[in-house]
Amino acid sequence: MTDGSTLSDACGSAEHVPTLLDRFESDPSGAWSELMDHLYPQLDTAFSASFATLPRLAELASGRSAEDRRWVLLAA
Repeated sequence: MTDGSTLSDACGSAEHVPTLLDRFESDPSGAWSELMDHLYPQLDTAFSASFATLPRLAELASGRSAEDRRWVLLAA
């Protein structure tokens, strides 16, 4: 992902998004809600960080169990 400090999310600067993605990678169902609050708070609004996370989310989806892949695809 591009340097988060140059991107924005629902809360302003997206500098924390890489760390949030790391947490999401470890526990997709546990971090999904917080990730959505930052990237797609109303499900019809996207931010520069929303688009910048797509390559990482695609990477996370590959090789996952069906249950974990579901959370990743919902985040994309």
